[in-house]
Amino acid sequence: MAAWAQGVNADFYGLDGAVEDNRVQIKFKSGRTIYHKINTITKKTHAVKLYLNDSEKTNGTTEFERFLTWYENENGSGSAPVELIDIEAKTGTKEYYVTLSNWRGQKYKELSLKLEEV
Repeated sequence: MAAWAQGVNADFYGLDGAVEDNRVQIKFKSGRTIYHKINTITKKTHAVKLYLNDSEKTNGTTEFERFLTWYENENGSGSAPVELIDIEAKTGTKEYYVTLSNWRGQKYKELSLKLEEV
């Protein structure tokens, strides 16, 4: 498990959530369709935004540069789970796979992240 990037804020905003499909479809020749549940745990994914500074350097790097270094090395581009505050409950912690969709901006970067429950 990876720790959150050091020197990078975790003030997520703009939450969009979804539940992953947890069923298998079986179609019969008669036209009838039935569904079976895959497992008992329904996992959720969250799309969030993160606002990072890319102009002020601390110890030679900006907040955005520290995030990218963390994302590529420690996080493994989303392959290592990260323990973060529970996005929905706002208390306690939960493990998520963090993947970066895109970013925009010059002086300040607005990142689009996907948090997938482990």
